[in-house]
Amino acid sequence: CRRNDDPDALVRGHIAVYGSGTASDELLLAGKEAADRHGVVLNQHQSLAPGGVAREDERLGRHPFVHFAELGLLADNTTYVHLNVLREDEVEAIAGSGMSAVWHPANYQFYAIGTAIPPRIPELHGRGVNVALGSDIAKLWTIGEGPLIGYLLAREWGGYLTAEAMFEMQTRAAARAAGLADRIGSLEVGKRADIVIRSRALGESHPGLNPVQEMVLVGRTKTVDTVIVDGETVLRGGRSVRVDEGAVHAASRASARRL
Repeated sequence: CRRNDDPDALVRGHIAVYGSGTASDELLLAGKEAADRHGVVLNQHQSLAPGGVAREDERLGRHPFVHFAELGLLADNTTYVHLNVLREDEVEAIAGSGMSAVWHPANYQFYAIGTAIPPRIPELHGRGVNVALGSDIAKLWTIGEGPLIGYLLAREWGGYLTAEAMFEMQTRAAARAAGLADRIGSLEVGKRADIVIRSRALGESHPGLNPVQEMVLVGRTKTVDTVIVDGETVLRGGRSVRVDEGAVHAASRASARRL
C-alpha cells in the first residue's frame, strides 16, 4: 500500500485475495491485520455458486460467513464480492457487521444461479448492509447495466429496490466499499471533484418527472456527456479527451483477431 502515501494519487492500493475457499485462515487474518494497519479494505470473492460453497461447507464444518464472523473477518473494512449463495445464519452474521458487499446481478443471472438459489442481496440491503454494484467481467453487459439488471432481479423474486437505492450503490456505497467514503462518492465540501454531467438531449432523459429513475434505469450510460475526475475533465461530449478512442478500438479489434 505504499502508493497510498501520495494523497493526490488517483489509483490506490488495498489488500486483496482471490477468496472463495482458496485462502487459509492464517492468510485471511494476516490480510485483515494488514488492512487495519494501512487503513484500507480487505477484499475477496465469496459464495459465487452452489458447488463451490458446498465444498467450503464441508471443509469448514459450517457456513463460510459464519466462519468469517467467528474469525473477526466481518468488519467495516472488509468487502466481499458476489454473495450469491447465502443461508439464514449467514445473513444474520452479515447484517450489522459493518462489512460491504459488491453485487454482480448480471453474473448471478448469467450462471443461472437463480434456478436453485434466491438472491439475498436485496434483503441484506433492506437490513442496512452497505451494497455496491460491480460487473466482475464484461460478457454481455457493462458496468452501466448493473442497476437495471439488479432492479429487475429483485422484482423477479418479489423484492423491491428503488432507483434511489440503485443510484446510491453506484456512488456513496461504492466509495465505502472501496474504503474511500471520506474522499469520493458524493458531492460534498472537502471531497474530490468527481462529477458526472448528463445530457437532456436524448429521449432516454425525458419526460423529466422522475430524474433519478430515468437516469439510473432508462438513460443509464447513454446520457453521460461530461465526466470530471478530481477536477480534471476526462470525458466531454460523450468522448474521452485523454486518448484517441478510434485508435484504441482499432487496436482492440486487431488484438482480438490475432488471438
